[in-house]
Amino acid sequence: MTKGQPKKRSDSELLEALERMAANDLAEEISAMSDDEVAESIRAEGGDPEAIGERGAALVAELLAKHGGPQPDWKANASARRGAAEESARHAPKVERPLPSRAELLRRVEAARKDTRYAAQIAAAFRSRSKKESSDEELAALLDEIARLRAIAEAEPGGGARNETTAKTKPKPKPKTKPQAKPLTKKK
Repeated sequence: MTKGQPKKRSDSELLEALERMAANDLAEEISAMSDDEVAESIRAEGGDPEAIGERGAALVAELLAKHGGPQPDWKANASARRGAAEESARHAPKVERPLPSRAELLRRVEAARKDTRYAAQIAAAFRSRSKKESSDEELAALLDEIARLRAIAEAEPGGGARNETTAKTKPKPKPKTKPQAKPLTKKK
């Protein structure tokens, strides 16, 4: 086989691919039909669409009962969380005015940079210019943004707790194990 050519499939792989394509084609065909057309198609094949619908509804009811009822509305949940985050951000503390000394602002920025939750925001803030080139007002604005992020994180379930070990370390790859050779036995 040369580079760029597709791998030749075995007979079973080819059959599996054809079956998947046929199933996808059928699904597209059915999704384009109206409910009445689907029911008529089922009847034409000797099926009972009403009985199939009842069995489907019973299955859904069984699964909902088994898994604790309908799942919560994720949109409403997300909207509530967003509202709480926005409210927390509005009440986040700001750097006091008049501004503290430049040395104090730089100390606070450095302390925030060491917090893995905000290191990326600080790195982005100083991508095109250094801390020394930034004005005191820019440093204060960055610290205000970090305070808003901290307030949002603390409003989340878990209170913005961080996991230092996962933030600083990469998962270790699993060691590769060689398959054990089967002992050879002589047939009698």
